[in-house]
Amino acid sequence: MKRPDVLIIGSGPLGATFARFLVAKGQRVTMIDAGAYLSKRPGEHLQNAFIFQQQPNLFSDVAAANLQNASIPAGSDFIDNLDWQAYDPQRLDPKTRLNFQNPDQSGRTNMSAAAITYAVGGMATHWGCTTPTPGPIERTPLISDADWEAILPIANRLLNVHTDAFTPCFLNTVLQQELNAAGYAVENLPQAVEKRGVNTELAHLVTWTGVDTILGPLADDPEAYRDKFEILAEHRAVELVRKGNRIESVKVQNLANGTITHLEADTIVVACGSLLTPQLLWKSGIRPDALGRFLCENVVAACTVVINDAIVQRLRDFKDNPARNESIPIAWNEPPPELGWSATAARPTHTQIRRAGRLSAFNQAIADVRLSIQFLYFSMVEVNRDNRITFSDTVTDRFGMPQLTFDYRVGDEDAKQAHAMMEDMTRMAQLIGGFIPNASGLPAFQSPGSSLHFMGTCRMGDDAKQDETTSVCDTYGRVWGIDNLYLGSVGMIPNKMADNPTLTACAIAVRSLSKLLGCSIQDLGKLV
Repeated sequence: MKRPDVLIIGSGPLGATFARFLVAKGQRVTMIDAGAYLSKRPGEHLQNAFIFQQQPNLFSDVAAANLQNASIPAGSDFIDNLDWQAYDPQRLDPKTRLNFQNPDQSGRTNMSAAAITYAVGGMATHWGCTTPTPGPIERTPLISDADWEAILPIANRLLNVHTDAFTPCFLNTVLQQELNAAGYAVENLPQAVEKRGVNTELAHLVTWTGVDTILGPLADDPEAYRDKFEILAEHRAVELVRKGNRIESVKVQNLANGTITHLEADTIVVACGSLLTPQLLWKSGIRPDALGRFLCENVVAACTVVINDAIVQRLRDFKDNPARNESIPIAWNEPPPELGWSATAARPTHTQIRRAGRLSAFNQAIADVRLSIQFLYFSMVEVNRDNRITFSDTVTDRFGMPQLTFDYRVGDEDAKQAHAMMEDMTRMAQLIGGFIPNASGLPAFQSPGSSLHFMGTCRMGDDAKQDETTSVCDTYGRVWGIDNLYLGSVGMIPNKMADNPTLTACAIAVRSLSKLLGCSIQDLGKLV
């Protein structure tokens, strides 16, 4: 393709949001990603395959296989010594780095579950697709109420959000009635999923939203857009080359053959996630004081129960339930329950109640996946400037980029709230069943970073103040002091959230596009 008007670095949901509207408005767009294609359609959700829709526990391993830990501390007192005949380089030099471990990472302040996906489509190739609309408590006041009301519906359409993709479901109905009667106001979760028109006797089939959904016509008919849009897979952005107040070019490496080239464009959009976006800025010498600071995620509590006899009996009471007389009164093609709530000031947690996504071989021998329900609770964490990621000038990651290191702690009040959340989850779970009797089912906090919701690392700030000590970009994503550099990232969100932040970040990207393209938000809304 000819020299693009816009170069987008990163092919996840936010990069795709930019591409969709830019091309629709006549811009030529090149998108690059360090990852490879994992599907025929660019960035398709991998769970759309039949086997994973019928057996969601299998898909958990697919998702895990596509997550690379961001920072692994070097050394451990729990690792056995090698056999005496084996070569051990650490006998010669205890500081020897093994397997890209991070010698600067403290285990106490690490986000041990923080991970990155390298693929066309990024995290959207395996994300959970829960897309609650943020309530007032989760909307930054830096964006006006009028703008929020305009951009959120566009983001919902862009992500193809529904609340009926998993209906009708007898178990969903019973669980909702039981929990509502106990004082828990649960509703169908808004999700970026659409029910397929034809279903089989073996499974309830849906189409999960991936980047291909967001790209829309660009993915449906790539030949028609071949002169306006291209994706260069396995192309890594090495550095943004700055000249004055503009990015002159981007140094890019083709990972398939190692060649280096410089790509030029009028506008550069960096949308490579909340961890790699600030990493690229740091490598490029763009280092406002707030870069990497204000790191914020959710504390996550989880448990898995097998539904009790009372719930099973209620399933048998549905006369139109085709499996009512079976030993498991849930048909294989009955959709899974999908319930929860969004955060409010009175209840600042987000909850997901759904079919268990992962059962070990042991658990599969004692519990059928149709009977297994997972509870996930997400709590807010106060924004703290000292929670951050830093970047090394001497240690690199697998791609030769500055190794990132976490310095993250949960405050005392956040810890109290997390334990109150755990108690609430445990009480609610026991209303419908009993815990699976091993560590994967019992109530527990998940490791730091497990939410994969990393906010604040390249946060937006007040447009008038342009304060680099508290922010990296303005509310439209333009990096302070650089006219043609924009960000698309969950990391731009400057406030705490409990709900999944993807839809919120997509909405913010739509607003950024209105500024970049010089058109109204309403005008963009007509394109979806």
